[in-house]
Amino acid sequence: LIESDIICEYLIDSHGKNSTLKSFFPKSDQKYQDQKRLAIMNGTMSAGVKLIRAKRSEIPNFENYAMFRQEKETFRVGLAWLNEDLGNRAAYYEGQFSLLEITLMCLSEWAIFREMVPSLNDYPHLLNFVEQNKARPCFAKTHPTITG
Repeated sequence: LIESDIICEYLIDSHGKNSTLKSFFPKSDQKYQDQKRLAIMNGTMSAGVKLIRAKRSEIPNFENYAMFRQEKETFRVGLAWLNEDLGNRAAYYEGQFSLLEITLMCLSEWAIFREMVPSLNDYPHLLNFVEQNKARPCFAKTHPTITG
């Protein structure tokens, strides 16, 4: 097992059967839609990491290379798709808190922290999502600007 979300799901399947947490995806009839969402979040983050690596490697004018232009567009399109898919919700499923919300919050705040986007103003549903969830202790205590 090599992907963190797969590892977590495996641990729940193998060791969490008696737990109230049965799956990271709250609705089994939406499993494939939720896996698609997670894949888009992971792909968006991966594109951002490649752009950061290029910048830190001091590749001159890396923005002029097709690969990096494609990664930048992948990042932008990923955020736009997630914004549209989320709509004006604070969670994907009302009253549920899942791997989807954790991943989306990490991606959204990381994008700003790493200056991938100046703000989430172009993604109003993501901005609303962050505003509605940022006070959750698990997010407030682990925000990337907290030093330690």
